[in-house]
Amino acid sequence: MMRILTLLILLIAVQSTAAFAQQSTIEVPATARWQHARSQVILPVAIDGLPRSQIIENVAPELDVTVHYEDADTRISIFLYRPALPDVAIWFDRSEMTLMANPMLGTVTPVGQVVAFSPAGTTIASGLRRSYVGTGDYRATATAIFPTGRWFVKVRASSKSANTATVEARLNAAMNALELLARPQTLRPAEAMRVCTGNRNWRDAEAADPESIGAIVAYTGALTIAADTVRGLGQPDPSQQPRRYCRDAAAHQQFAIYRIAGNNQSYVMAIGDGGATIEVGNALLRRTMSDNFASDLAVPVTLSSGNTIAAYQPFKRLPSPQQVFALTLNGEPVATGCVDPDRHIPPEPRDGSRPRSAGICP
Repeated sequence: MMRILTLLILLIAVQSTAAFAQQSTIEVPATARWQHARSQVILPVAIDGLPRSQIIENVAPELDVTVHYEDADTRISIFLYRPALPDVAIWFDRSEMTLMANPMLGTVTPVGQVVAFSPAGTTIASGLRRSYVGTGDYRATATAIFPTGRWFVKVRASSKSANTATVEARLNAAMNALELLARPQTLRPAEAMRVCTGNRNWRDAEAADPESIGAIVAYTGALTIAADTVRGLGQPDPSQQPRRYCRDAAAHQQFAIYRIAGNNQSYVMAIGDGGATIEVGNALLRRTMSDNFASDLAVPVTLSSGNTIAAYQPFKRLPSPQQVFALTLNGEPVATGCVDPDRHIPPEPRDGSRPRSAGICP
């Protein structure tokens, strides 16, 4: 439900029917394995005796795919997606929030702590997993998320009658059944998300003049950085200390707020659990500017989802999350761009009248 809500929100905000097409079914013979073209993950015809029942393309072209294996009692689901911000802790946290709101599971209670694990073929604990019990149709569920290349794999096993030990075994069987592409050894150890200490006093901000130099540089620079992030370029040196996000204590039904301790210039809003983010402010962009110019730089708002990036009205200072969410839901972007793993079509700035699309990625 949250994944569909995410796509609906982004469809309205970006106003690009090509980027967020309707769900479609990928037809594959029941006796044939299927390879996800973008991540190169190969999925079998059955997992632990459960036949493959459906392959759903949530966002074309294969930017968000769900594969189900099931019988009358048990369902195993594989989700393949390319998050705008490749942080396992954020997307496991969002997955848990979505799980807690799933009416088919009823009241959900986690079992034990979030555990880091090493995906098959690796020695680095780059994935996270946990089990849950519920009071709804499915009584036990186990979920795991891990990266493969620039893509994320989420595996979920649920049963109407089995206990958590059984669904944990099903989860292991599912992960072992996947054939993954060879990955460079740039994986980082994953850690469970923590709640930020100290509450932020969020306040609405005044919009910046979109025609000012500070605003134009802010949103075009933020779009370029967002495009590089989605494509996996310009990532920090894996030998350096990674950035660790914490979740803001403020609760919101539609999104969660993540920030880095000590950074008061930016934050990230993760919408749903399918990889879409809104970045508010951009510390990297500000660091690239001279001190004199950085002081005049507006605060950019950049939405990234699938192969689409969009810049919205910048602000004179850091705006509140509610203000940003309303802007992206109801407002029009000042510039949009298209990002693909194999090519980049640069974003086009506004022409003074209406947003312009930079094209559709192949």
